[in-house]
Amino acid sequence: MAPLSESLQPGAPIAAPDDPGAAAAELRAVSGAAVYPDSVTVSGAAAFFIARRGAEKRAGVAWNAATPEPPAAAELGGRAAVGGELRLRTAPAGAAAGAVLQKHLACLQPKLIGLATSLGLGDRLGVATPGHARAVKGTGLAAFFCQQSIREMTRTGRSPQEVQATAALGALEAGWRGGYGADADHLKTAADLERCLAAGFTMFTLDPGDHVDPAADRLAGPELAAGFAALPWGSLGVRS
Repeated sequence: MAPLSESLQPGAPIAAPDDPGAAAAELRAVSGAAVYPDSVTVSGAAAFFIARRGAEKRAGVAWNAATPEPPAAAELGGRAAVGGELRLRTAPAGAAAGAVLQKHLACLQPKLIGLATSLGLGDRLGVATPGHARAVKGTGLAAFFCQQSIREMTRTGRSPQEVQATAALGALEAGWRGGYGADADHLKTAADLERCLAAGFTMFTLDPGDHVDPAADRLAGPELAAGFAALPWGSLGVRS
């Protein structure tokens, strides 16, 4: 089997290496960290991967030592290492690393799901996506690895960008290459919608709860009609 370095060529499509186990062993020999074999993903002249050193997870980019450092590696930064025909960089698998992976791997960028049969998987703390991805593999279901409400993000101290980045890291760890959806849930303000849009969410669930009259189901007909007529239709862009 050819070494990983020989498969790292400009223009190479996003794919798993021919032998993920052997590729992970090569990367481990250089990085000194245990590499998740499913995570090793070749794209052009770079190989992307997730590794573990003790309790710490790290994201990595490797390339052929005979070629220039790819932009993804330079942007990832972190610890550099060289061994045989491979050079690589690894950095803590946090929000910054996840954003780099998303930028350079199209399969980690949220997409529109449309009417496909889908499954919403909200990773509240940013640690469950690898398991979610492994559970969905082979089912034919479209996955929403990001399904978070602003309320949940606020309570867990996470930003929309951080939710996106950790989902990308988890999806790569499990070897997910099919793309996924991202649902910004229970949005109540235009400002929160803009925040999630800027972070790359592709679906937006609006929560009108603050504007619902809980007494409406008990109003008599004339009162209900009067309340309906009093709604701010003009500001909603509805013409009578």
